[in-house]
Amino acid sequence: MDVILEGEFQVTQPGSLAVVVNSSSSASAVKVLIDDQASSTMPNIAVGKHRVTALLTLANNVAPASQEPFFLRVTLNAPPSNGARFEILNKEE
Repeated sequence: MDVILEGEFQVTQPGSLAVVVNSSSSASAVKVLIDDQASSTMPNIAVGKHRVTALLTLANNVAPASQEPFFLRVTLNAPPSNGARFEILNKEE
């Protein structure tokens, strides 16, 4: 089973961004795309609107009835010293 999480963010000041993905132990693979390019870091992301996509593949060796609930959390981080500024668009709490 695959789960896709997609979001948009607006960069207001360029700089370095890193994508941190946390997922449940039932995940066998997580792939991160930024603007359709496989990457979890952007050393110099430009001003403008960007899209981040996380693709989560759940392990096939777990029986559906006993499978633990899964979670996927994607966090964007900018090191404080690099000056990058961004905001999440269409954010749902």
